Amino acid sequence: MKHTVVFSIHDTAGIIFDLVEQITPTLQEIFSRAVVSITPKTEETQERRVEKMGRDGFFELCKNEPGTMVGDHYMKAVRTALERSEEDEVIHVCTPDRLALAIVKHKNEFLKDMEEERKEERPILYERSDFAWSTHPINYRAIESMAANLGKILFGKELDFFWCDLAVRAGLLKTAAEKVKSSDFTVLAELILPLKDELIVKKVDWLEWEDPFIFAKEPEGFKKEREASEEENRKRLGYVVATIEWLLAAQKDSGV
Repeated sequence: MKHTVVFSIHDTAGIIFDLVEQITPTLQEIFSRAVVSITPKTEETQERRVEKMGRDGFFELCKNEPGTMVGDHYMKAVRTALERSEEDEVIHVCTPDRLALAIVKHKNEFLKDMEEERKEERPILYERSDFAWSTHPINYRAIESMAANLGKILFGKELDFFWCDLAVRAGLLKTAAEKVKSSDFTVLAELILPLKDELIVKKVDWLEWEDPFIFAKEPEGFKKEREASEEENRKRLGYVVATIEWLLAAQKDSGV
């Protein structure tokens, strides 16, 4: 059975490309192919890295038009993967930074979960465990949980609408992707809400906070810095409020 990994790269400094190169041998052991959406700024600033990745037959690259947004880049990868997927193919949608951390720091647990997802017919939403959340700045969970709590009230199921990893059969993902209309982070909620009645939620340690790993920072000091940052709070409130507004509209349209 085919098993495809899908993610978007926005990387003007080359950090993510370094990490993806490091984990590529493991990716090739797990997955049949990788479909990667390249943002316009990344294509402009990392031309040689993009070309190098494109020469590796394991990677299928898709480009984005100038002026497109984060949700567009995300969905470009998903829709490109679906163009030539078989109905029962497992599509693993994720982010490259979390993917790299999972493989480098939690390899055995991650490999076990990837093997299990190949056998599972229902979609799997990987969410942060209590341990994983404990590694994040406390304001991250406090702000993002507002959408999860509202979703439980509106739809009867508590879901992380700012998830990092989703595994779903291509046929089902195609149906969900057809409903996505947004261009911002709201696409994360739009993708999983149609799947809510079938979703298996699995809480995992390998979704710990990735930034100290990515930027080679001392975790506790970096965590306190983010907890004291008004900019971080406003950044998260921006996408959380947008998602809450979308959830309210979705509930109204559904008549629930």
